[in-house]
Amino acid sequence: MCPHPSPPGTPPLLEVYKLAKRFDQGAAAVADFSMTISAGESVGLVGESGSGKSTTSRMICRLIDPSEGEISFEGQSIGHIPARDFHRSPFRKAIQIVFQDPNDSLNPRFTAFDCIAHPLLRLSGMRPGDALRQRVEECAERVGLAIELLTRFPHQLSGGQKARVGIARAIACRPRLLVLDEPTAALDVSVQAVVLQLLDRLRREDDLAFLFVSHDLNVVRMMCDRTIVLQHGRIVEQGESRAMFDNPQTAYTRALVEAVPHIETGFVAIATGPETAAGVSHTSQSAWNSTFPTTP
Repeated sequence: MCPHPSPPGTPPLLEVYKLAKRFDQGAAAVADFSMTISAGESVGLVGESGSGKSTTSRMICRLIDPSEGEISFEGQSIGHIPARDFHRSPFRKAIQIVFQDPNDSLNPRFTAFDCIAHPLLRLSGMRPGDALRQRVEECAERVGLAIELLTRFPHQLSGGQKARVGIARAIACRPRLLVLDEPTAALDVSVQAVVLQLLDRLRREDDLAFLFVSHDLNVVRMMCDRTIVLQHGRIVEQGESRAMFDNPQTAYTRALVEAVPHIETGFVAIATGPETAAGVSHTSQSAWNSTFPTTP
């Protein structure tokens, strides 16, 4: 559930209406896509490879331009702003993205400090100095990245450490919406669990909204209040995550759910704490806490 549900009548944080994308005038990669996200809400976007998940998330993030449709953020239209100019918009720092592979998304010539500082310099108007250093160190501490690692380059960091740098960079400008494009797909399973718990804690502390793009339905079930299922660029089903995965209404969603690996274990449920991921059942949380350490 949302950490702090919006009062009745509050307009959604993000509203998308009939979004579509065609590349080179071919068939639509995404068509007739509509959705809303409220402040503090986590919405999952799932589907097989090629279903249009990443294209949709990049349009919402304003990294690519839609062919049709409208995108509104905090009641203001942003879909008409060309992607190449969106970095000048005051909304750029309010909508940030965590990419799938930190090896590709972190500048190899930047130290970890530089990676986190870059959006603060470009989008928040900060200048080099004590205030910038303090903000970078604050972000590093919030994601569990040791301060002494800030002088290292990406190739000198582990996969989990690079993921933390990417998350610290995304939260540096205090966004309202985080788009998470397969944020743990490139990580070891033990590190995935820790990073997911970190993301959930940040969402609850900062009242962040998430658009969580993933092909891993187990992760989406744990992390997301609602889920949207895409097939061939179109929505085929959507609804509250637990209810939809327990009782899918379309053959496509049923096929996705049935393809999820299930392992029967004898884990005993234990009490959940502040690191608990949203929506994780006691049994699942026990599996995480019993199997994985709390740091990568």
